[in-house]
Amino acid sequence: MSSISAFSSNIEAIFAAKYAPASAAPSSTSGSAASAGTPQDTVTINHPEARELLQLGRVAYNEQAGNLTSAQGAQLDTQIEQTQATIKSDAQANGGTLTAADAQSVSQLQNAISSQIYSQANGAATGTPSPGIPTPAVPAV
Repeated sequence: MSSISAFSSNIEAIFAAKYAPASAAPSSTSGSAASAGTPQDTVTINHPEARELLQLGRVAYNEQAGNLTSAQGAQLDTQIEQTQATIKSDAQANGGTLTAADAQSVSQLQNAISSQIYSQANGAATGTPSPGIPTPAVPAV
């Protein structure tokens, strides 16, 4: 149960670091929006950005669980940040949205990173043998 709460707090910290508005300090404002309960600072995350956030959370979780080394985590974080930069530049080049071709390209990048997270966290990329059926010892004759 504690690993789930640690994962949740990691996601919140990653979210705050990546997507917090520039002026995150609360301000007192008056007006109908403030009295209606509408948030003053909102962040809209599209599907590719949400997937990036989840991948960052997977990397952080697997680092804490000891499934990834810090070097592996840093390398994966760099790849995720590069994909985020690609999303941002592609969206800016097309008026704020991704074209179908750009979305497919980003999806392929994200799939590759997701596979890499999985394989490294499960030891496939580090050369750790997967557990199998032990070979029985043969008695000496």
